[in-house]
Order: sequence, then structure tokens, then C-alpha cells
Amino acid sequence: MKHILRNGVLMLFMFLCPVLSMAQVCPNDFEGRYNLAWNEGKGILSIEKQKGVRNVTYFNGNYTTEDKKTYTVKGKVNLSRPNEITFTIGFPQSQEFRGYLMSKPIDAITGNTLAKNPAGFFAARIATIPTPAKTSSNGGSPITSIEIIKAIGRASSSGKLMLLWEYGSGERPISLSIDICSEGKSIILGGNPLTISGSMTSAEINVDQVFYIPHEIVCFLHYPSGIVPEDKIFVANCRIGEKTVCLPAKQPAPIIKIDIPKITGSETVSFTKMIMSWEYGEGEKPVSLAIDIQRDGGTILPMGELITVKGTETQKEISIWRLLDIPHDIIFYAHYLYGTIPREKIYTFRQRIVGKSKQ
Repeated sequence: MKHILRNGVLMLFMFLCPVLSMAQVCPNDFEGRYNLAWNEGKGILSIEKQKGVRNVTYFNGNYTTEDKKTYTVKGKVNLSRPNEITFTIGFPQSQEFRGYLMSKPIDAITGNTLAKNPAGFFAARIATIPTPAKTSSNGGSPITSIEIIKAIGRASSSGKLMLLWEYGSGERPISLSIDICSEGKSIILGGNPLTISGSMTSAEINVDQVFYIPHEIVCFLHYPSGIVPEDKIFVANCRIGEKTVCLPAKQPAPIIKIDIPKITGSETVSFTKMIMSWEYGEGEKPVSLAIDIQRDGGTILPMGELITVKGTETQKEISIWRLLDIPHDIIFYAHYLYGTIPREKIYTFRQRIVGKSKQ
């Protein structure tokens, strides 16, 4: 009798647990931004309520991969199971997911893909989506200062940096992505910026190496709809223990056109000389340029050495190995000053070595 009673209580407990869990959440609780990880990669998942029809709540959103490709998301929650969501990411071959929202606290979704060979996924909440969205006359609250208050670890070895920052007046961002660079390269462990809630004003970040030299800290702010623009970038050049002013990032000036007004040489001559000029668009000009000219995938510059010029220059006399009337790849490697995002860009023009070309 005791055995039957014990089994009955156990079965009742197993039945009631999901019901009690479901009672602690509602469909609106799914709204937000999440770090989504599954067997096909990682990215940022955004979910926002669109409408409710009878017992079903519908959601729209987007999914942004680590290489910045964005896809639409559509999902729904049935009131009979308010902690369960099914959503589809609109890849070229769409993928459907089914997940369950944790109830204490409501900061993660876990579940699996709906496929022939299902795989698990985990989505950790990084920000809520406020509704209704607020507008702000100042375009959103900027980060005004940032400080590396503490470094943990030996010099040039892995460790942690503890950051503290301050906002100005205005609407706070929904979320914030932080990258830490040394000599233009990210030192964050794994190479991916840390994404956190916009309400936070401090963070502890794992880095590949601890350097006791100035770090370039790049902050990507994502504001709610109604703030113009919805994304802003701020940069600061920080030393450990010093509060530094955070400034809006500058946009790099692109190379928009090249011209080759003069050529001396022929197919029968070993080396050909030419005058090449280029024009910039709007923005911050680079500090320096490295120029390469390739034919059939290989450089045709003497000794294979790239030509380096100052960013202020817009013309250069260049020698190449023979003149052939076929398409060439003219490649500019631009290196921009601190405070310009991105710091390095590549511009490629494909043309014959005569006339003009636009990128």
C-alpha cells in the first residue's frame, strides 16, 4: 500500500511541475535579444511580439550571424503552453526550432531543432525589448567615459580586464557589444565582441593577453526603435586605471575611383612604368596605403614588394612586370587612424591598365 501511495505522489509531482512552471511565464516574456548557440553556429536572436489571435501569440524578429548576415524570424506561442515557443529562421533552407523559456529567472530558452536529425540549442537573454519604444530628441544616450579599473593576469598571458563606463543623458541602449583591441587586433578570448544588456555599466572580460599599454575599446550601442540612428559606435584609448573620454567613431573614407593617365612600355619591354591616381569619398582618410597589382592571381610588382604611400597622397608612379592588355586586379590595403571603425579596409578594382575604373 505504501509503495502504491509513494508512486502515486511521485506521478502527481511530475505532472504538476510543468504546469506550475508554465503558470510562471506568459508569451510576452519571450520578447528580447538572445545569444543563440546551436550546431550550425552562433548569433544574436531578436524576438518581438506582433499580435495575438485567439489563443496564439505571434512574434517577428531577426537572427544575425557572427559574420553579420541577417535573416528573418517568425514564431508563435500557444496560451495552452505559454512557456513553449516554435520559431523559424529564414535561411536559404529554413530551420525550425522548438524551445522552452526558463521561469526562474526568465533569461534563457533551451530546446531543439525540428529536423530529421534534431540538435539542441541554447539562447541566453542579453536584453529585453521595451514596448512601446520610446523616442529621444538627443538620439540616444552616448557612452561618455570608460575605464579599465583592474587587470587580472600576467603581462602577455591570458587574463581578465574589468571595465567601468558612464552614460550621458538620453535613452539607454537595448544592448551593448564591447571589443578590446591592441594594435588594431581584438584580444577578447575567442575573438568575438562581448554582448550585454544596455542597462549594465561594468563588465569583466576574458582576454587572450593582458597588455599594460593603451587598449582601444570599441563599444557598439544598439538602441530601441524610435532612436535615430538605432546603432552607434564609440571608441576610447584606455590605459589601465585611467578614466578616458569615449568619442563617436569616425567613418573611413573609401577609395571610390582610380585613373591611369600615363603608361610607358609595351609587351616586349621587361618593365612598364605608369602613373596611377585615386580619389577618396567622404570620411577619415587612411594613415597609409599599401598597393598591389596582380595578374592571374600573382603580383606583377618588382621583387613582389607592395608599394607603400601616405594616406594624404593620391598619385604614384609604379613599375610593373610587362604590359599585357588583359584585366588586372589593383588592390589597396588602407590603414586608418585610431578612432576610425574599421581600422583596416581593402579596396579592389579590376580593369585593364588603361582608362578609368569605379569600384
